Amino acid sequence: MHIFNVSRVRKEIISMLRTITVGTHVSVQGIYVRDTQDGRIVVRVGEENFKGTPIREAKAA
Repeated sequence: MHIFNVSRVRKEIISMLRTITVGTHVSVQGIYVRDTQDGRIVVRVGEENFKGTPIREAKAA
């Protein structure tokens, strides 16, 4: 029987979710796949992969 730390697993899953911009007006959120050599990242949504510029986390006010 495996015992999981639910909050740790949740944090790992959330850290795999990434948001990117594709073009000037389109954002895509998906599961992180990999970094590219030009500084962009690839995310997967369903069976589709998208490459774009990662959106940085907003700092709390």
